[in-house]
Amino acid sequence: MSQLIPFRDPLKNVISDIEAGNLYARQLLSLWDEHLHEKLRAANPQAAARFRTLIFETAAATDRAGMRLKNIQGGKA
Repeated sequence: MSQLIPFRDPLKNVISDIEAGNLYARQLLSLWDEHLHEKLRAANPQAAARFRTLIFETAAATDRAGMRLKNIQGGKA
């Protein structure tokens, strides 16, 4: 069993994870738009629209979560 490394500031670690998730979602969105959207839209327009929406909403959710946590960290909550 591995030991957990104590965090100096757990909130900063959460913010870092959210920022990474946002970066990944935006990279997925870019790759989707560039390489996959047209192919899936030709095969299944509803699935193509839903898939892009899910990626976009993941990016938007991580944006909001990051802003909220930064506000909490800054005492603005």
